Amino acid sequence: MRLFLFDGFVLHEDEQHVALPPQAQRLIAFVTLRRTVSRDEVRCALWPDISDDRASARLRTTLWRLREPGRGVLNTTNGQLSLAEDIDVDVRNWMALAVQVIDQPGSVATLDLASLRRCGELLPGWYDDWVLLERERARQLQLHVLEIVADELIGWVAPRPRWSLQRVLCRWSSCARAPTALSSGCISPRETSARPGGNLSAAGGCCATSWAFLRRTSCVT
Repeated sequence: MRLFLFDGFVLHEDEQHVALPPQAQRLIAFVTLRRTVSRDEVRCALWPDISDDRASARLRTTLWRLREPGRGVLNTTNGQLSLAEDIDVDVRNWMALAVQVIDQPGSVATLDLASLRRCGELLPGWYDDWVLLERERARQLQLHVLEIVADELIGWVAPRPRWSLQRVLCRWSSCARAPTALSSGCISPRETSARPGGNLSAAGGCCATSWAFLRRTSCVT
């Protein structure tokens, strides 16, 4: 199975979409992002406005539905819930790559920069408190990784990796002058990612402008 949380909840089994009710989606997403959780944590996070008895009943019903054939998504052991080990998760894959970049910045030289591009918004359209927390955490981590990648690539002498950096920045940064300013050393990657307008959702708007500049200067084709 493959589970996607960036740009919306999607679960695939053998390349086929698995349809799940909203409560089941939220349960799976919560457990996935928290790794291992107790039933009490799940009840408090997913059903905070109802009594414990009703929340427990809803949790039991949701877990029962997930035990149907072909839906072995969650493991329940001694009151603890965790994701099945054979499920590939986009968020976990990206997080592992991000941790590698943070712990070993020099590894940037060996990575495909396309794998470090902005992954999209985490569970867009969901406004639970725990989702908002995890979404902001993912956003900040993406900006931190961008900063590290920029620090590493700007120090390289060869021009091609430097313009590879611009491909990343055009997707991630909403600062339209980032390609020229970063390549010339006028501003730092930290300054770029910390600008008030440097939020991830605005990145797409400046991408075309940035690429137009790069093409006019014959830096990329």
